[in-house]
Amino acid sequence: MEIKRLREHDVSMAQTILKNFGENTGRDAVLPSFHHLSAFLSNKACYLIAALDNNVMLGFTLAYRFPSFYAEENTAYLYDIEVLPAHRKKGIGRLLIRHLLKELKKDGVSEIWLGTGVDNIPAQRLFSATSAQQEAETFYEYFYYLQ
Repeated sequence: MEIKRLREHDVSMAQTILKNFGENTGRDAVLPSFHHLSAFLSNKACYLIAALDNNVMLGFTLAYRFPSFYAEENTAYLYDIEVLPAHRKKGIGRLLIRHLLKELKKDGVSEIWLGTGVDNIPAQRLFSATSAQQEAETFYEYFYYLQ
């Protein structure tokens, strides 16, 4: 198994993630352009980490790094992590997070924030098993759509 951070030359792998995971699946899904994905993967503040086995995409995690307003440090937001259902509970999620943490630490990140549903017990177990500290908060999501 290979765990790696995708870069601008890995656009086809990013397209595979978009086609096989999450909200962008299905026949009618509109995928971002090659140019957009290349620019995304070139951005040093964007982290797309993939788990591959014999060139088959098994899972990924996605995070963003940004400067902290409150301290002279960088922080990050772990936006997404997914593993194909047939490959869950095999340690792939842990490997993805460990690789992400290593990349973020190397880039000066001192804190990573993430959220998950209060009913998503498998995700909570994964985050606890990889040393995340749980805060006792419940929140609602809101979105502004600026189109």
